[in-house]
Amino acid sequence: MEVSRSTTTTDGRGRGQWHAVAWLGWALAATTVVQLAPSPVYVVLVVAICALIVETHAEPGPYRRAFPALILLGLAFSLVRVALAALTTHIGERVLFTLPQATLPRLLGGFTVGGTVETGVILDALVAGFVIVGVMAVFGALNAVMSHAELLQTAPRAFHEVGIAVTVALAFVPRSEEHTSELQSHSFISYAVFCLK
Repeated sequence: MEVSRSTTTTDGRGRGQWHAVAWLGWALAATTVVQLAPSPVYVVLVVAICALIVETHAEPGPYRRAFPALILLGLAFSLVRVALAALTTHIGERVLFTLPQATLPRLLGGFTVGGTVETGVILDALVAGFVIVGVMAVFGALNAVMSHAELLQTAPRAFHEVGIAVTVALAFVPRSEEHTSELQSHSFISYAVFCLK
C-alpha cells in the first residue's frame, strides 16, 4: 500500500521528496567535500550534482530560477578573487608580466599592489575561486529544493529567532531576482508605451 504525501508545505512552495533536514545534511556534506578537497574535478562533480538536483527536485518558481544567478555570483566573486590575488601576491616564480606597482601606507596594510603577475598565483587563485563557485552551487541547490518552513519547524525552540533570520536570508536572493525581473518587464512596458505616444 502506497501512502501519498502532499508536495506543498505551509509556505506554499513545493519540496523535494526528502525532509528539509536531509537536504541540509546533504548540503553540509557537499560543502565539506568542496572545502576539504578543492580539486577542480571534485568541484565540477559537485556543481554537476547540484544542477541535476535542481533539475529533478526543485519546483518551478523563483527558488529554482535563482540557481543560475547564484552560480554567476560565485563566478563574479571568483574573478574578483583572482584579480586581487594577481595584483597583491608576489612569490617570484614564473612571471607572466610586470605591472606598475605601488606600496600602500602601513596604516592600510603596507602591501604592494601591482608588480609581477605570476602563473602560480593565478592558478592557485583560480582553484580557490572555483571552490567559491562550488559552495554557491550547493547553497543555490539547497535553497531551491529545501522547504524553509519545514526546516524552521524542526529547529529547537531556543533557535527559533535565529531560524527566522536564516529563513529570511535564504529567501532573499530568489525574491530579489524575481522582483528585478518584474521591474525590468515594467520598465520595458513603460518605454514601449512612451515610444508609441
